[in-house]
Amino acid sequence: MAAWKDVSSWSQSDSAEDRAVPKAWELVIGMFRVRVYRHRNAPGVWFGVCHPNVFEGVELGSKDIDEAKCQAVAKLQVILLDATKELSEAIPQGKVGLE
Repeated sequence: MAAWKDVSSWSQSDSAEDRAVPKAWELVIGMFRVRVYRHRNAPGVWFGVCHPNVFEGVELGSKDIDEAKCQAVAKLQVILLDATKELSEAIPQGKVGLE
């Protein structure tokens, strides 16, 4: 099972107290990298990004990190389900699989 990793970065001006609190988490799922992070200009708000080019800078609705992580993964899931549906509709009736 994939696990979230603390990928926080710090500047030299950050206090030891600030460095003790994680500011960014990342989860790798197959080819996707989901990151949940805080931005210094928006305290108390978590944002999400998913690479490669799935979504970026999305404000997540939760102030709780565990809920924010779930929201980011759920967003990726919805995008993938929508894409799968569109792909299925693009296949002509009776044609299945690769030839």
